[in-house]
Amino acid sequence: MFSRKNPSPDYVELLQHYKNMHEEGYKRNINGQDIYVSSEDSFPGNELPKYATPIKQIIEATNSKSILDYGAGKGKQYEMPIKVGEITYKSIQDYWAVNEIIKYEPALPEHNNLPDKPVDGVISTDVLEHIPLNDISWVVDEMFSLATKFVFVNIACYPALARLPDGRNAHCTIKPPQWWSGFFHFLGHKYPNHKYLLGMIAPTTDPMGNVSNQLIWVSNMALSQKGEM
Repeated sequence: MFSRKNPSPDYVELLQHYKNMHEEGYKRNINGQDIYVSSEDSFPGNELPKYATPIKQIIEATNSKSILDYGAGKGKQYEMPIKVGEITYKSIQDYWAVNEIIKYEPALPEHNNLPDKPVDGVISTDVLEHIPLNDISWVVDEMFSLATKFVFVNIACYPALARLPDGRNAHCTIKPPQWWSGFFHFLGHKYPNHKYLLGMIAPTTDPMGNVSNQLIWVSNMALSQKGEM
């Protein structure tokens, strides 16, 4: 069994890749052409605002006041205003009305420390698909153990545009929504007092053969209108 103290060799190797990609940039393959992404624009954290509203709903439903962003990237998502409907908030923290947001990003020295005490909620966007399959169990268990009330996770169930420096696709664990749903349902029994909400993006094909991404929600609590992708 791998763990935080004993991660898989693949996890250690991937972490070093992401450290290099933060410092040096990386390539995205778009329509067969490699496009360079600068170090400044590498993993800024721009996936999070897409899910600000469903996260706010679970924050309010659990009366949470402290949040850990597990895999926050550079954290730029917390430095800019966010518009929700007709209202512009000065920041996501202002929109969520929470007291504290802790950023954790193991590939950046300024954010690579986990909190020394639990928080109300742990959120993670665009992270788990980048974790080796052998390490998924301990990483998700760590998320639950750091939270006292809820876990929110967004997962892409398809290959990434980003390439690792060794040429591999950045999404190293690609599983269908049913797999992730079953995994969280199983693990949830270990944390019966925790709520969780999964937003899984999976490709779907319509009768005409057109492929698009579908956002599938799974939760162990009732939330209304969880928002669009």
